[in-house]
Amino acid sequence: ALRVAIDLGAGSGRALVGGAGGGAFHLAEVHRFHYAPRQAAGRLRWDAARLIDGIDTGLQHAWSAAARRGATIASVGVDSWGVDYALLDGDGRLVEEPVCYRDGRTSGVMDETFAIMPRVEIFGRTGIQFLPLNTIYQLRAHVRDGLSDRARHLLLVPDLCHHHLCGSLVSERTNASTTQLIDARTGRWDDALFARLGLPIGLMPGIVDAGTVVGSLRRECCPGPGPAPVAVVAPGTHDTAS
Repeated sequence: ALRVAIDLGAGSGRALVGGAGGGAFHLAEVHRFHYAPRQAAGRLRWDAARLIDGIDTGLQHAWSAAARRGATIASVGVDSWGVDYALLDGDGRLVEEPVCYRDGRTSGVMDETFAIMPRVEIFGRTGIQFLPLNTIYQLRAHVRDGLSDRARHLLLVPDLCHHHLCGSLVSERTNASTTQLIDARTGRWDDALFARLGLPIGLMPGIVDAGTVVGSLRRECCPGPGPAPVAVVAPGTHDTAS
């Protein structure tokens, strides 16, 4: 059985099919696609529909590649860049298109944050490098600008893709760490940090380790028949980790 890896970069992605056999590991790219961010609703946003369409088309190519080899697909997993997130409503639909980390909304937000919680304390709690694009500052800006009252879930980009594939509502640890919102000692969302910075911890998903099976591929996402359900596995979902 073969595995499908969807590798998303900040503007383009690729689908790969791989597996072990004959004493070697084989990996082949079967599809490449693009989803450049563009201005929409006053922000630089990712084209979520185009990204998801690229993933679905990549799965179709992966199934065709497996069929040519007389093989089946056993699992699918997605990795992507860090920090960016999407908000979903109670029915799992996008509340708005995800804002790109290159948007200017975080200008000055780091200094505003340090006035509430000192830089040294944030680093001591999270152990993560300081970048204006980190989720902590994006989310502060989002709260400042106003979160939709329809928002029920916050998912990072690879978690959003896994949600599309199987309905899961969890975040994998490596990408979750790029938020600068995890307590490095407990491995969980830092309750005190959320409270002091006025951030919505109620939107945050459960955190799972890399390698966790987060669900089975939905029938409508499965391009071809198979003898068994196709597992959706969270790899190291931060592309650097993968």
